[in-house]
Amino acid sequence: MQSDVNTVCFADEAGHLLYSGSDDNLCKVWDRRCFISKGKAAGFLMGHLEYFCLSVL
Repeated sequence: MQSDVNTVCFADEAGHLLYSGSDDNLCKVWDRRCFISKGKAAGFLMGHLEYFCLSVL
């Protein structure tokens, strides 16, 4: 089952890491340096039950 991605933002100044938030209630961490070889998220945060917003300061 696929979920809609609602938000994406860069997590570091170099542009290697990204966060994505989607309808499956997961915030996923993506590493562009290894995405092509692994084809999956580098990690994720679980437990979000409602709308959430990603922001990097």
